[in-house]
Amino acid sequence: MIGEGCGVNHESYTALLSAYSRNGLFDKAFSLLEEMKNCPDCKPYVHTYSILIKSCVQVSASDKVDSLLSVMASQGIKRNTVTYNTLIDTYGKTRKSMWSDRIKPNCVRLCSLVRGYRKAEKILGVLHFIENADVMLDVIFFNCLVDAYGKMGCFVEMKGVLARDDGGKRL
Repeated sequence: MIGEGCGVNHESYTALLSAYSRNGLFDKAFSLLEEMKNCPDCKPYVHTYSILIKSCVQVSASDKVDSLLSVMASQGIKRNTVTYNTLIDTYGKTRKSMWSDRIKPNCVRLCSLVRGYRKAEKILGVLHFIENADVMLDVIFFNCLVDAYGKMGCFVEMKGVLARDDGGKRL
């Protein structure tokens, strides 16, 4: 990179780490992460970890996700919306349930959860949660719900969502 005239900083390291991890080269990605930790001008930041977490999720390496979250906490790196949405998607794909006082639901997070679950009974759990929460739903959430039901072959439920006429305020 230096030979090409690119500056070496946390963003260039993160881009390289992203390329490695998205292509399944986790040994190189984690090695680069360690190198970043030892380089004063290239310290990993929340985006670095979020990218690595997402790549781990895509290959079902949830044990690595837990380790990365611990490292983030020990280094004082706070999770952001991208990190939380990735985690919600992870929990949905691994069929675990997740809500806490620290993670407040919104339409984007609920869409991530619905996409992650892909099971009608799990989606009903999300819908039950929404009924008891103060969440204003929008057209994006309903499109996500229609898409999820369609992919599961739950056409009656999908048609029910499409027939709604309450302006998307409540389920």
